[in-house]
Amino acid sequence: MSETKFTPGPYRVDSDDLTVILDPDGNSIGEAFGFGTMGDEDRANAALFVAAPELYAACETIVSQCDRCDDGMIESQPAGIEGFDGAGNPRIEGVACPWCGSARSALARARGEGSE
Repeated sequence: MSETKFTPGPYRVDSDDLTVILDPDGNSIGEAFGFGTMGDEDRANAALFVAAPELYAACETIVSQCDRCDDGMIESQPAGIEGFDGAGNPRIEGVACPWCGSARSALARARGEGSE
């Protein structure tokens, strides 16, 4: 995996201001704001930020354990009939892995490697 540049977790919400995100040392690393009225959406945004390190780790686990692809891509499946595998399913060649592709994409975006 690529080295991360973001503040390591776990993160937590400031008990005095439920929209402020803190790092493990208690330093503010961000603030969550909702759109429109403040309240539930702010807290939900903060909860998502707090969960980010665990979500990142879960994606890393999915990618590292995937045994169905070659670095995120499915090169080919055995073909019985031209363009189909032995079970009559369309062949998949050179496409993102359906088992870990979304996790790989999320990790790249978190590292600043993906599109905005």
